[in-house]
Amino acid sequence: MEGNDYIDFAAGIAVLNTGHRHPELVAAVEKQLHQFTHTAYQIVPYESYVSLAEKLNELAPVQSPAKTAFFTTGAEAVENAIKIARAHTGRPGVIAFGGGFHGRTYMTMALTGKVAPYKLGFGPFPGSVYHVPYPSELHGITTQDAITAIERLFKADIEAKQVAAIIFEPIQGEGGFNVAPPDLVAAIRRICDEHGIVMIADEVQSGFARTGKLFAMEHYADKPDLMTMAKSPGRRNAAVRRGGSRRNHGRAGARRSGGDLCRQPAGGGRRARGAEYYRQRVTVRPRPGIWAID
Repeated sequence: MEGNDYIDFAAGIAVLNTGHRHPELVAAVEKQLHQFTHTAYQIVPYESYVSLAEKLNELAPVQSPAKTAFFTTGAEAVENAIKIARAHTGRPGVIAFGGGFHGRTYMTMALTGKVAPYKLGFGPFPGSVYHVPYPSELHGITTQDAITAIERLFKADIEAKQVAAIIFEPIQGEGGFNVAPPDLVAAIRRICDEHGIVMIADEVQSGFARTGKLFAMEHYADKPDLMTMAKSPGRRNAAVRRGGSRRNHGRAGARRSGGDLCRQPAGGGRRARGAEYYRQRVTVRPRPGIWAID
């Protein structure tokens, strides 16, 4: 730009895990341009959508069997995760965490536990969303504080049988890179099992080897019912859930979901070796202490 060279340390807001203009990605896009660029999967299905979904079903650490649906943005993946949870349970309530970030649409802003800069001046937001504190050593918030807040919600604000989902980030990005303690994840899993609530892990920022494993949830013994991912899986955004009602999952979708031009780079030969490549690259260049959550 203007004769200057710049080094991109932002990676397109954590999107470019493979860097700029990776030869295999460029080749895959060029190849797809000579075939077709968009058919709308819900109108004309195509093989690469199915094969990539099957691969993610194998890789995603959710309770099996798994199903995958593709969307156009990470926020849209989260929106559809909430739709699936509400349709599955028939309940309205959603519990999210303070400091969390889930997107900039109205529903995902409601879930986001941070007013400035994302929510300031944009209200009112969709209702039936409740926030509890997220554990943070810096702010003196413990796992027990978070669990006590959830239990208090059930007594004072919304009964447990009216809660559809609890959504959390295994590692909060906007909230200050707070890592979920294992006992928090275990407690969320226990509460969800006890009350029939859907456990949603939002891995839009933490997924695809940013923690040394392909997904941050692989560091934990407990698995979510539904997981969202975006940014780095070949520029594709998805919600993966454990198997269940085809009716509920099939109703989730988007007009340009699973667009072949973007989805094709996520597929191909890079799919199989990309996950292991990411893991190896992060593992040999660790950041001591920050991901010590096992």
